[in-house]
Amino acid sequence: MVSERMNRILECVHYQAFYFIFYGGYIPFLLYFPIYLKHIGFNATQVGVISGIRPLFQSIATPLLVLIGDRLRSRKLLFIASSLIAIVKLICLFLLLKPSHQQCVVTTVEYANDTRTVTKHSFVIVHKLSKRDVMDRWSPQGKNQNYTTLKENFDQNGETQLHYPTKVLLGYKGEHVAVKWEENDGNNTIHGMNKTEPENPERNNTIFNPNITKANYTTVAKRNHSKTEYRISNDETEVRHLFYSLLVVVLISDIFDAAMFTLVDHSCIDHQRQNYGFSRLWGSLGWGCMAPAIAIVLHVAPHELCGRMVDTYHYVFIFAIVFFNISLLVGSHLDLDADFSDVKVKKVHGTRSNFHYGMFLIVFAYAGFCNGFLFTFVNWFIDSIGGSAAIMGVATGCKCIVDVVLFFLLRKIIDYVGHVPTISLGLVGHIAVFFIFSRTTSPWVVILIEIMHATFYGFLVSTCAYFLDQSVPAGSDLRLQALLHGIYWGVGSGSGALFSGLHVNSNGFKGTFLIFTWMTTAVAFIYLAVELLTFVIDIKINGESDKLATSSSGSEADVSSEGASSENEEE
Repeated sequence: MVSERMNRILECVHYQAFYFIFYGGYIPFLLYFPIYLKHIGFNATQVGVISGIRPLFQSIATPLLVLIGDRLRSRKLLFIASSLIAIVKLICLFLLLKPSHQQCVVTTVEYANDTRTVTKHSFVIVHKLSKRDVMDRWSPQGKNQNYTTLKENFDQNGETQLHYPTKVLLGYKGEHVAVKWEENDGNNTIHGMNKTEPENPERNNTIFNPNITKANYTTVAKRNHSKTEYRISNDETEVRHLFYSLLVVVLISDIFDAAMFTLVDHSCIDHQRQNYGFSRLWGSLGWGCMAPAIAIVLHVAPHELCGRMVDTYHYVFIFAIVFFNISLLVGSHLDLDADFSDVKVKKVHGTRSNFHYGMFLIVFAYAGFCNGFLFTFVNWFIDSIGGSAAIMGVATGCKCIVDVVLFFLLRKIIDYVGHVPTISLGLVGHIAVFFIFSRTTSPWVVILIEIMHATFYGFLVSTCAYFLDQSVPAGSDLRLQALLHGIYWGVGSGSGALFSGLHVNSNGFKGTFLIFTWMTTAVAFIYLAVELLTFVIDIKINGESDKLATSSSGSEADVSSEGASSENEEE
């Protein structure tokens, strides 16, 4: 008796360990991967397509993959194969998903009297982890660098005349080249002056470029001053090839990512049904703990990217690879094979016939739609307003704390106020969240908004899931219902990422947040109208029932007359 109880406890801990490790590596990768794509030249539309195709395709293909495992009667083999494919995918992306023609264009503008000298210096950005590779790029023998210089003369009318020199300086030799222009009978004479670079160039806050005496500097001496600007130039053809290659990889391999946790979910429901929710909570604890930890590593190990220091987001590949390997070791010891003699496919009844049930499904899908947007682009938004990976990690950790608190309190809240008020509060809260996002310019404020979003998101998703679980039609298979919910969730989340990516690329974040504000307002209005209509209909039906019960207590003749009239009405 004691040994059986200990085995159950150890088995439960085994599932909890898998969820903690797997989601501790998987969710942070999905959170920071869009920022990495942004830094290598992807736009919001491309990132939205990559992030949106994943849940859409997983919701369709993963059930088929699991069905194949059932037919072959070897789910454990499918789990091991899926894990290996996912690990190989991450390694290939880590090694190959890098642009080779991304350039940094450094423009130095010097003002001297009535002359403006523009010096453009460009070099190829090398996306490598090795510090030695990065330092080689800045060495005196660095390759793929060039200078071009032009001069503008300002006449008395304020107009400019451009003069392009015939001499182009190719190959940087470790010294800063200053070009002095002199007017000599209307001809441009170039005098090259070498200005030796200091051996240890200073790292000036977030700006650092040893090719220039002081990066992003502005010196003013009487009428003379200069300034330096940085711009990243992407090879659109190369970025397009990377995008299509990544899209193919996502379509082929990401179903195996979903197969890993789907197989474990089925196994946990089979063997630990009563502890399934608590076991899944350890997955939230996993990404809630690891996302801030990984963010700290990304933030304390920055690298220079075209004149500014940025967090090293490609380290997230290493964390994901390590955690996937550990989850493979842990998951391979789980009892993943199901009792195939008990597997029966039953028809789901009542999904469309119950109008109330269908409305909750719509709200559930829309919650996924909103989450697809914020899950994919909230870190992009933080990065665009000057935030760092540390802020992203703090925001994610706060969301995890809210999830854990709601896990223990939400059931009591639902029992106290009911499903409808809780979901209504969640929808109204989403309206406030999107509107505040549209007005936010400080990355630190995003942390507070993310706490709000996690709260209202929990009200929506958890309440809908709780109601749908209680409304499972009699005779329906629970796995099939869970699969149906997953499809709705996948479609909602995937559509949200696709839709938001298109709008962020064309309208920016402010416009996209306002669009989601109005859409959520419309959904909330429809939901409240439907619930009000349902409430009125219920009152009318209850009133007729009370009237019928009162009339039945009259005389026998009255009862007979009432029964006859009822039959006529039915006919």
